[in-house]
Amino acid sequence: MKYIKIKLTKEQLKQLNKAEKEVKNTQLLKRIQCVKFKDMGWTNLKIAEFLNVANDTITDWLKAYSINGIEGIITWGYEGRKSFLTDEQLEVIKQRNATKPFENASEAVDFIEEQFGRRYNLSWVQKLLKKNWVCHTKKQN
Repeated sequence: MKYIKIKLTKEQLKQLNKAEKEVKNTQLLKRIQCVKFKDMGWTNLKIAEFLNVANDTITDWLKAYSINGIEGIITWGYEGRKSFLTDEQLEVIKQRNATKPFENASEAVDFIEEQFGRRYNLSWVQKLLKKNWVCHTKKQN
């Protein structure tokens, strides 16, 4: 992995400060602050701990900024890792929820593990419940 060094010009710092005041999304704000902290000499690990994100995320943000500038971190839209549930599996879960709604997300997590042998993070399943089981899926061959 290549070490990414950031040394901002006055104009770049001005752009970042302006964007920092305008953005409403906290994730975008973290990206902007990440670049500013790196310019101040912070290590990737220190930035990651402070912003409560993975060290690899800091590297990705800095790389996006070094390649495309402020647009690179404002428009770069990482969607997260895709679900390993197939359309059919999601349909089974959706039908189960329609016939007998899950009492809570923990019950849904247990159901998924029992039916498909996969343990999912509680917060991910909560999001699925809120979205009525609409998510990205991995297609079966």
